[in-house]
Amino acid sequence: MEVDAVYRRQGVGRAMLKALLSDGAATVFLEVRMSNSAARKLYESMGFTEIGIRREYYNNPMEDAIVLRCHPC
Repeated sequence: MEVDAVYRRQGVGRAMLKALLSDGAATVFLEVRMSNSAARKLYESMGFTEIGIRREYYNNPMEDAIVLRCHPC
């Protein structure tokens, strides 16, 4: 999931996450670039917690991914 730069900071990503989490899934996992602090803050505010790291997960540039998990209720 990615929000185009033109629409960032307008609640679009939060709305997309709310829709995903309301879909009835027992657990949701995702990966995010370690350097993407804005997305990490959003995910944390939505109840996601860090559960691991995937080394060299992303290319161009090479970067680790943080694995997050959320148990929607």
